[in-house]
Amino acid sequence: MHRLPILFAFLAGSPAVADPPANYYALVNQPGAVLHAALHTTIKSGHVPFNYTATTEQLKFLDQDPANANNVILIYARRSELKTNYITTGFGTAAWNKEHLWPNSLGIDDALPAYSDLFNLRPADVDVNATRGNFWFDESSAAESRAVPGSPEAPLTSSDSNSWEPPAMVKGDIARSCFYMDLRYDGDPAESNLQLTDNLTLINGTSNYMGKLTTLLLWHRCDPVSPEERLRNDGVYARQGNRNPFIDNPNWVTQIYGDPLELKLTRINPIQWTLRWWAQLPGAVPEMNATLSGAWVPVPGTPVTSGAYKSVTVTLTGNRYFFHLRYTPPDVP
Repeated sequence: MHRLPILFAFLAGSPAVADPPANYYALVNQPGAVLHAALHTTIKSGHVPFNYTATTEQLKFLDQDPANANNVILIYARRSELKTNYITTGFGTAAWNKEHLWPNSLGIDDALPAYSDLFNLRPADVDVNATRGNFWFDESSAAESRAVPGSPEAPLTSSDSNSWEPPAMVKGDIARSCFYMDLRYDGDPAESNLQLTDNLTLINGTSNYMGKLTTLLLWHRCDPVSPEERLRNDGVYARQGNRNPFIDNPNWVTQIYGDPLELKLTRINPIQWTLRWWAQLPGAVPEMNATLSGAWVPVPGTPVTSGAYKSVTVTLTGNRYFFHLRYTPPDVP
């Protein structure tokens, strides 16, 4: 699977805001409201969970193939599969089961309501589901024994020794599902505190951590909310009683988690400035343009890493400069 470099301008536009039901986000709109707390309370208060067995029929509706009402679309394989080919045990290429996007073993542990949350469940080919296992989501790397495809039944995927890269057309959907899980399960009584992180050493079968946060933020920007994703959000709301706020308002993602594509510019003296960006951004290279019509060229100097950021000092002697971050996925020259 060949992947081309993706260019991001640091002032790139944001995805459009969806239209939630009137007053659904009333708590968020109160004066002085703290966004994370208000959204958490909102999406928890109306949540009426299903038992796990009942979620099978719900997925048959939520993920129905729009071209064939007898089938569902499998999240990683992107195959249209008969609804009746659902199985709970065994394997087989012409069968599907339920995939937990946030793996059950990473802090859910069969506990309701997280175990049966419809925002976290998707139909998946049984073999692909087993291959993905409890890997976190990330761009696959040759340094970690990259395999393309990640599974023979899912030709648009890739994997390595510890992470799973889904098809490009669902990367944003998956990212927003993970943001929802982090927000919804915040350590309330009898519920886990699920947390997204860039510190991959924290992710193991005895923790509540999942990743990779920066990659998921990039996928959110690369793959904006689609009409199909909004339709599914409405469908979950009609059945489970709550919504994914990051589908309704994608801008809330960066307000809560930050923006990995943001360039910060700090003045040192009249002609020298420091450019700063997230160190976790894979393959990020700062480039600059000195005129409106000039070619993009690399910023001179070797970036220095300090804490969560990388930085480089630049000398600006003209009247106008333009900067952007170029994101090159791993293994792409």
